[in-house]
This record gives sequence, structure tokens and C-alpha cells, in this order.
Amino acid sequence: MINNHSQNDNDKVVQLFINLKTRVDGLESTISDIEQCLCTLRQQMNTNCKKADTFLTCSLKLMNSFEKVWYTNRSFPVKVLHVLDGIGNLYTNTEGWSVSLRLTDAQGNCIDQLLHSKENILVKRGIITLCGLRFSGVSSKNGGFFVLEVKVNPQTHSKVSISPFRSTPFTVLSSRLIHQQKGSFSDLLPHNSISMMPGIGILYTKMFASIGLKTISDLAGVSFNQLNDMLRIDKGNLTKLRLEGYVLHAQEILERSSSSINSSCESPPTKRLKTESEFTQTNSGSKIAQDSSSENFFGSHLSSYTFQTIFRENCG
Repeated sequence: MINNHSQNDNDKVVQLFINLKTRVDGLESTISDIEQCLCTLRQQMNTNCKKADTFLTCSLKLMNSFEKVWYTNRSFPVKVLHVLDGIGNLYTNTEGWSVSLRLTDAQGNCIDQLLHSKENILVKRGIITLCGLRFSGVSSKNGGFFVLEVKVNPQTHSKVSISPFRSTPFTVLSSRLIHQQKGSFSDLLPHNSISMMPGIGILYTKMFASIGLKTISDLAGVSFNQLNDMLRIDKGNLTKLRLEGYVLHAQEILERSSSSINSSCESPPTKRLKTESEFTQTNSGSKIAQDSSSENFFGSHLSSYTFQTIFRENCG
């Protein structure tokens, strides 16, 4: 009996030992897993530290279109640029960053004196908004075109490299040309303003308007000799040859329009011009300057026969 009792106690001890060893083995396995996790974390921390020592390369992307033609002393349309990271996502950690602008001519020379901005430009959460830009000079006197460069300046401790944005070449014209829209010969109609005819600028338009001629139809309906006497064209940029060319041009437009609507091609009625005294009173004290916007009128729109006829009659 005593022996059986002792055997049972031994069996219990053995079982307790086995259970204890199983738990110890489980703890050892858990400890091994923990050590592996710690090793992986150390490797990741080392990798992050190495990345922190390198520069992040970003770029600037224009989010709207850029005008090809603009005018002096007029606010340039608002432009929006985004700062993008290496995989094309918006980079928003841009607190304290600033923006500098640079204007260059066709030869790459810096002409910042022609660029004006109302306020300092900042980067707000990766977004740059350019507004209030104005140009005080025309591109024709600076090689033919301008290029706008946008450069982002990160904080000194920021390890980010950003390539500047360079616009496509664009032209800046004088603001006085905004309303001087010219039409092609085939598109002009008799009721269009004289100012839409090629070669006729602001000064010529005002000169014709002073004697009652405002539309192409008005110009086509006058006698060249009478018009020449009223304007007394003897010298200057508006020669008799050029003046007659304008009249013939207007008459061709009127005849073409009449033919297109199958109407009779009768001579246009003569328009009553202002008297010489009226013309003199209207223009007293003023001198018609050379029209800087005029250009060579005789082009592909006048036939060679018309040009030769005008040249032979006026130049001998």
C-alpha cells in the first residue's frame, strides 16, 4: 500500500516537471521572438537615420496654363504651383519656405527690373500662388520673349532639394495694343471698325474718325481725291500711295460682302465729309504723329495688278 502511494507521488512530480519544462520552452521561444523583433526595429531605425542624412528631391508643377501673350502694366493671371515629392505626391511640410522670382530675356539675361509683385510669395502646405505680377517692359526690346523662373527656398536646416520652375517663352506687348484687334482680310466686314484693318492703328483711326469715317463701309464710300484734299497728305508716314491703298482695300471688302449676299455691285454712295473748316476746328492745335502701329499694307490681299496700278499713277 505504501509503495503504491509513493509511486503516485513520483508520477505527480514527474508530471509537474514536464509541465514546467514545457512552459520554460514556451518562454524561451517567446524571448527569441522578442529578440528578433528588437533586431528588426534596430535595423529600421538605422535605415531611417541614414535617410535623414540625405536630401529629398522635389519638383514644382504648374497646375494651370501659362499665357503665351500678355500686356504691360496689367495684372498677370493667377498661377498655382505644387511642390511634389519624388513619387509625385504633394509635399506639405513646407512651413517657413519662401519663393523668389526671376525674369530673363531671350538671351538669358536677368531683367528683374521689369517684373513687379505686390506682395511676398510664400509656400503654404506645398502650394504656391502667384498673383499681382506685372511687367513694365515689352519683350520686343528684350530679345523677343520673356521666361519666368520660380525658385523655392526651403529653411536652412531643411534637407530638401527643389528644382526651379521655368515657364515657356511668352511675349509681352504694349498695353495700348489690347483693343487693337486686327482681322484677316477674308474675315473683315463692311460694318467693322476701320481700326481692324491691317496697317491702321490708333492715330489713323482717330484721324479718320475726325472727318466722320468710322467703319470700313464709310472708308469705302468716299472719293480718294476728296479724302486726300481733306487730309492734305503731302508727307509723313501716311503717304498718298498708302492712303489710296486703304481706300481700295475697304472697297474690295465692301464688294466681296455685296457679292456674297447676291446683291447688286453698284458703287457705294458717297459719304458727306466734314468741311475743311470743320476738320480744321476739330484738329486745331493737334498734330498727327507717325502711326507707330502701321505696317506695310500691300501684302497678299491686294492683287499685283492693283499694286502696279497705284504705283504707276503715284510714282510715275
